[in-house]
Amino acid sequence: MITISVKLPEWMIKLIDDLVHQELYSSRSEFIREAIRSHLEKYINNLNISEMYVSVPQD
Repeated sequence: MITISVKLPEWMIKLIDDLVHQELYSSRSEFIREAIRSHLEKYINNLNISEMYVSVPQD
């Protein structure tokens, strides 16, 4: 894995820490990975839907 640095507002960190404290996630990193994964999956699904409506030029 590659490490990146992300700056987040304090209120987000507090909420993430609450979720970790409730043992819904094992760490901040796990939460952030899951949030990014979820967002990217939605993005990919939207791309697939969009491609259905884009006509491919015929030769």
